[in-house]
Parts: sequence; structure tokens; C-alpha cells
Amino acid sequence: MSHYSQPSATPWYRQFWPWFIIALPASVVVAGIATVFIAFSHRDDVVVDDYYREGLAVNQSLAAQRRAAELGVEARLQFDRASGTVTVVLSAAAGPLPSTAGAQLTLHHPIRAARDISVALSAAGAAGQLVGSLAVPARDSYYLRLSDASGNWRLDGEIDFSYGTSRLLTAQ
Repeated sequence: MSHYSQPSATPWYRQFWPWFIIALPASVVVAGIATVFIAFSHRDDVVVDDYYREGLAVNQSLAAQRRAAELGVEARLQFDRASGTVTVVLSAAAGPLPSTAGAQLTLHHPIRAARDISVALSAAGAAGQLVGSLAVPARDSYYLRLSDASGNWRLDGEIDFSYGTSRLLTAQ
């Protein structure tokens, strides 16, 4: 007595199981190609290409922060979303105000370098009052850097525009 089964009359490519077995590795290949595409099209801006030069610049920035602390510099920033202007009022606890010639406010986005905003500030009204204009409206969260053109002093801080539009920067 033989128990052989009769061969199937349908060819293999019309069966379910061969296609199911082929679909598993094929889906992994498609997912891998999609992952590579996403990785190359959305690169992370947090990593700096020239990290050595950035590391050397840290010493200069620390000296500028120490100078601001020695002068007792603090700045009150007020952002006006409607007009796109930023008003900065500088004060110094330990003597005269530092030089504000060529003062610059930089808003660094924590993730995307393309969203960084740089604002040139000019003197307006009373001593220590500076005004600048934002090219694009600021939203989200930013790291703030306020300094003069020569790099003698520098103030750093953070702002989250979902919580407010004013910020006090003090030397640390």
C-alpha cells in the first residue's frame, strides 16, 4: 500500500506559501532601503563637521562669558511677534555699559541649523537699548547668544516661545 499523494496540478507560482516565504525577506529589503533614504535625506545637524576648530573656540567664548560676568552685564529681551522686532535693554552692575557696537543676537535652534536666526542689533533711544528685526517669525525653543562684534562679552540663555516672548539674560 502506497500513500503517495498526487502531484498538484497548479504550478508553484500559483501557490500561497512560496509567495509568503519570498515576501518576508523582500519586505526587509524594502524597509532597509526606506531607512537608508530617510537617514540620508534628514541628516542630523547637531554633529559639527569641524569639531576640532569648535573645541578651540570654546576657550574664547569662556573668556567672553567671564568678561560679561566681571562687568555684571544683563540683558532683557522682548520679542514682538506681530512686528518681528526684538528689543534688548542692556545694563551693567559693575560700571559703565560695555560696547554695543555691532551687537548681534543669535537664536540657535536645538535640532535644525536651517532654523537658526541671526539678528543685527542697532542702538535705539536710551543708552543700552538695542533694536533688531527678525527675518522670520521665531517659534519653538531656541538657545540665545548675545554678544558684541569684537567678542569682548557674551551672554547665553534659552527661550521657549510657547511659554512667552521675554527673557532675562545674565552672566554666569
